[in-house]
Amino acid sequence: MADAPKHSWPTPAWLTPALVAALGLSLSVVGYVAVRDATIAQLEGDFEESATRQLGQLQDAVNINTTLLRSIEGLYAASQFVSREEFEIFVRNQPLRKFGESIVAWVPRVAATERKALVDQARESGISSFRIWSYESGAAPVPKSNADLFPIYYLEPQEGNESLLGFDLASDADARMALDRARDHGE
Repeated sequence: MADAPKHSWPTPAWLTPALVAALGLSLSVVGYVAVRDATIAQLEGDFEESATRQLGQLQDAVNINTTLLRSIEGLYAASQFVSREEFEIFVRNQPLRKFGESIVAWVPRVAATERKALVDQARESGISSFRIWSYESGAAPVPKSNADLFPIYYLEPQEGNESLLGFDLASDADARMALDRARDHGE
């Protein structure tokens, strides 16, 4: 029996370049997805490493600051009166002080009836321009009221931060909430 004739269909001229282009495009997409996934995984790893490192540094800073505050609490517990100079010397000589640009302040609770005595005491100790002020009052002293005041009385470093002296933290809503929370919890 004779073989049946084979029919060959003519291949269009565009088919081979189209197949090559489709294969190239497919490989490009697969390569892009692989590189993208590897890049995302690397970025996530870098982010987690950085976040873990920063969290550790933050925890260290909180521990150091807490230790310093407990030391200051001890200073006040052991003394009848802590002068501005004693506060400055004590804070500056703390071996754990790693604040950089941070400020340490002593903020007494001052009843409205004790306000004038505190201002007079600050002026007698060398801060002739001492006044109790708030954001609302600006340059003017805080108006008299029956509410307790929480003015910044001692400050370290004082140099360059003198304008903060006398600021009534109770006049700032966020600071007031923190003061109330500290009072309510005894810390």
